[in-house]
Amino acid sequence: MMVIIFLTTNICLFGIYLLFVMMLISYFEYLHRSVLIYNNLKIYKTESQIKFVKQLVEDYSTIKSHQTADIDTYIDRRLNRDYIGKFKFIIVEEGITKIEKLSYAITCTNTVLYFIPRAGIGRISVILNIAICLAIHIIGIMMDLKKRKSEIILILKDYVLHQHPLETLNNTQNEINKQLKIEIEKLKEELDIKTLMVMKQNETIEKLEDRISLDEEYIRESHNVNSDELGLTLSDLSPEDVNKFLEEFGI
Repeated sequence: MMVIIFLTTNICLFGIYLLFVMMLISYFEYLHRSVLIYNNLKIYKTESQIKFVKQLVEDYSTIKSHQTADIDTYIDRRLNRDYIGKFKFIIVEEGITKIEKLSYAITCTNTVLYFIPRAGIGRISVILNIAICLAIHIIGIMMDLKKRKSEIILILKDYVLHQHPLETLNNTQNEINKQLKIEIEKLKEELDIKTLMVMKQNETIEKLEDRISLDEEYIRESHNVNSDELGLTLSDLSPEDVNKFLEEFGI
């Protein structure tokens, strides 16, 4: 009976351990992605995808004026208050450590009882419990969750202190540049319209000037022709014609 209890407990602990480890790894990846997409205007993101980073930035901006504000402690406390699904982060993190210790204790107890003949502990049970315990510790070493947590805290710290202000400044500058570009395009369009109007006015003026020049030339030509015709008529009159003309006016 004791053999079944030890083995069943260890198997259950192993399953819970794997679940908690995967939850933590997935959570750290979620935080890292949130940092990458938070201020990226080209990437669509939902509120849930950036919730932690958004709250972290907003909350820290309100406490950074305090001289006692420590970013590392603040991020660590903020992580401990956050949830991974239905579980608090601190429960999952501490649960992994407790499962490792509990599995080790069960395996040691099972091994000790194996050497007591009256306990009735079989060799297979001991081997299986040792294998489960080793698997848990090997996974813990390979995943190195403490290192992952330290790295994500460092990433969050760097983002809050350096990257976020820089990205915000760049986005603001890009928005200003965008508005300036729109204004420049509008001014160019207005300038093109005014230039076109001036060109049309110049064409109209040139046509009027040409018309005036033609009219003046026509008037000059007409005046010259009339003068020539008048001179030619007077020179062709005979003395009789002149006398007759004067008699008609009673002169």
